[in-house]
Amino acid sequence: SSGRLFTWGYNNYGQLGDNTFDNKSTPVAICNSNSFEKISGGNYHSMGIDYNSKLWGWGYNDRGQLGINNISITCKETPVSVYGNKNYVSVMCGDYYTIALSNYQCWSWGNNNIGQLGDNTTIDRSTPVSVYGNHSFLRIYCKLNSSFGIDINGKLWVWGYHTINDLNGKQKYYSTPVALLI
Repeated sequence: SSGRLFTWGYNNYGQLGDNTFDNKSTPVAICNSNSFEKISGGNYHSMGIDYNSKLWGWGYNDRGQLGINNISITCKETPVSVYGNKNYVSVMCGDYYTIALSNYQCWSWGNNNIGQLGDNTTIDRSTPVSVYGNHSFLRIYCKLNSSFGIDINGKLWVWGYHTINDLNGKQKYYSTPVALLI
């Protein structure tokens, strides 16, 4: 209720944010004076939005998933501010990448080998890039290498790795949002 964040579990990459690389079997407070209102955990990295709508990341950064304008195997064991921080309202961590929502616009960074950033490329990004198209999203979600957004009209958009029921049921990769027809 106070916004203090507690974490526990595997911590070999600093993803618990407690200024150590030690695994924890009981909750420990994250090292940050800010209070968080929203959080998400990915594959060895974590992200949090504080009460000032600023986004912070910690843990592994080998694909740029922390959004700190640097791609390196250097781990951050305490929260660091996302480059060009905007007023974020939502954040989701995928498999070595992150998506976040600010002013109805989806931003993404990190691993992009199959278009999961939705920026019409397959280039990894270490700073936030806008998802392609002029979509106004209300909600975002990602899982592994699949990204989703629901726009202000209730339409569902997908990008990254997806199996969409087409005539031959093949798995596809989309580097830009594609409307899912239901």
